[in-house]
Amino acid sequence: MTPNEVFRKVYNHKTNFLTPWVIYRGKEGVYYYELSTSNDGYNPDNNLYGVTIIDARNMEPRKDLSTAFFSRKDAEEYIEKIKEEGRKLYKEEKDERNQT
Repeated sequence: MTPNEVFRKVYNHKTNFLTPWVIYRGKEGVYYYELSTSNDGYNPDNNLYGVTIIDARNMEPRKDLSTAFFSRKDAEEYIEKIKEEGRKLYKEEKDERNQT
């Protein structure tokens, strides 16, 4: 499934009410991620950026990893950390499977 399909399925085609405008979605390792914003383009001084994470192993939202930022730069730096963690967990689980 593509990241868009996963988010539509998990959230039943609904958007986040605080940050309804999706900037991008992706997948890295065991995590699907989304960056969205509260800004519809008409008020650039009033931005909130949401990062939403879904665990690809069970298709469950990771509310403990999902968060919001007032800076897109901070949100994207956080996504990079999530991607790194997702790759690491994927590799560890793959290595475990190969050992059995």
